[in-house]
Amino acid sequence: FKILNEKVPIGQPGSPHKVSISLTDTIILTHTDISIFFEFSVLNFSNSAQTKFAYTMENFDEQWNYIGNRRFANYTNLPPGTYHFKVKATNNDGDWMEEGKSITVIMKPPYWQTWWFYGLFVAFILGSVILIIQMRTKALHRSNAILEEKVKHRTIQIKEQNRSLEMANREILIQKNEIESQN
Repeated sequence: FKILNEKVPIGQPGSPHKVSISLTDTIILTHTDISIFFEFSVLNFSNSAQTKFAYTMENFDEQWNYIGNRRFANYTNLPPGTYHFKVKATNNDGDWMEEGKSITVIMKPPYWQTWWFYGLFVAFILGSVILIIQMRTKALHRSNAILEEKVKHRTIQIKEQNRSLEMANREILIQKNEIESQN
């Protein structure tokens, strides 16, 4: 088993498998493991050159890949998900041994494709929208308060002008009455 064309160390920190690939049932990979390579063989000492192989990656391949006596399979850019890599071979008579080796391959998604990232992203967007609405509401309240203050001030000015005009009107009426009485 190789990742990015390099053998994967067994049991070391960061290694996807803790035991030999022939003994493992599951391999967990990350989105950075963009190219994986399986090499396989059978224990057939009498007629090994005539052994034929087939493999499939369930949930990815649509059918078995019959590859003759080639002994490897390569996959690149597997999308996140769970797959089952299966290999089968022919026996000495050329009949397919349907029970082959199977390994579960789990491709973990990058963090930006996980449910918790989507949740944080939605929460961020909702929080931003709420914050913008609150800021806009506060700005509208402030501008309404300023406008109300201007209206009050202008109303007071108009009332004062109205009083001045009423007093001027009374003064004119008084003067008119005096002029009429003098005539």
